[in-house]
Amino acid sequence: MDDALFEPEGYATASLREKGSKFIACLFPVKDLKKSDEIRKKLQKEYYDATHICYGVRIGYGKNVLEKCSDSGEPPNTAGPPILNALREKKLTNCAIFVVRYFGGTKLGTSGLIKSYRGCASLAIDLSNLKESFETLNCIVEVSYPIVGQFLFNLAKTSGKILSEKKEAEKMVVEVEIIKNHKLTFENYLKEMSEKWKNQLKWKWK
Repeated sequence: MDDALFEPEGYATASLREKGSKFIACLFPVKDLKKSDEIRKKLQKEYYDATHICYGVRIGYGKNVLEKCSDSGEPPNTAGPPILNALREKKLTNCAIFVVRYFGGTKLGTSGLIKSYRGCASLAIDLSNLKESFETLNCIVEVSYPIVGQFLFNLAKTSGKILSEKKEAEKMVVEVEIIKNHKLTFENYLKEMSEKWKNQLKWKWK
């Protein structure tokens, strides 16, 4: 799909040198700003002798996407925004890229900084394992044991997955994750089942 987004499956890193300066990009999957802040603080301790640690963060989907970046002492708009632009160009979300710079003694100028930060961030993205990313919704479903098989069949048809389950005497209570674009289809399956098997299925969106 043209509007498909992607997110990293795990950590990835890349580095480059430009006129003596060394740039190290570190890409992490994150779901909120708190996690990205924790990673930033950890990197500041790990690279305590670095000249700058700049970053870009993208979290969420569509109109609700959250973006944040920092030049971290570099000239305005020469580090954070270029890193963020690399995420946008590669259609990434739910991730943060930190680019560590060790100054090599030669100033790179505005264009040189932009090219280096953006280029290093892009390298890390290209070296990462990416997966397609979708906005999801959670639903609590109470389903009687005789129709669990049919429920699981319908869940699979909508690419849903079980997050948790609780077994009770006569029913199973599950929390499932559904791709937002599949909500209507999934709910139609639930309605069909509810009409066919009275009082054996209940659901509530979180």
